[in-house]
Amino acid sequence: MLYETDADRTNESEVFRTLAVKYNCGIETCPPLSTVDGYLLNKKGERAAVVEIKTRYNTHNRYSTYMLSATKHRNLIALAMEENIPALLVANFTDGIYATKIKAEYLTAVGGRYDRGDPNDTETCVYIPIEEFKFICK
Repeated sequence: MLYETDADRTNESEVFRTLAVKYNCGIETCPPLSTVDGYLLNKKGERAAVVEIKTRYNTHNRYSTYMLSATKHRNLIALAMEENIPALLVANFTDGIYATKIKAEYLTAVGGRYDRGDPNDTETCVYIPIEEFKFICK
């Protein structure tokens, strides 16, 4: 079942625009259902980072870790290695936009959502320490 909405894509676009202005870089967004959300581009228009954007309806420090699908993590790392660029996870929390450079290894465990009654909402996840996220802007 697909849960991505038009509002999700709008949120991603707004975060990409914020990053482009803050870092004076270009952006390349990917179509819906792509492996990643897009790329940040350098001044030459070359891909400088692969980016996954998430929106969370809590403050950045509500939990000690950020849970991300292990499949999403593997895809980010594979693309970053293939293109020799960093992989970034950018999270739009209620108290600001935060980002971290994705590492190859994190603690893994089964996690996910249980509130929708969808068995596909639980899977192996990586748990990224929240202190690895850096504040970008409000």
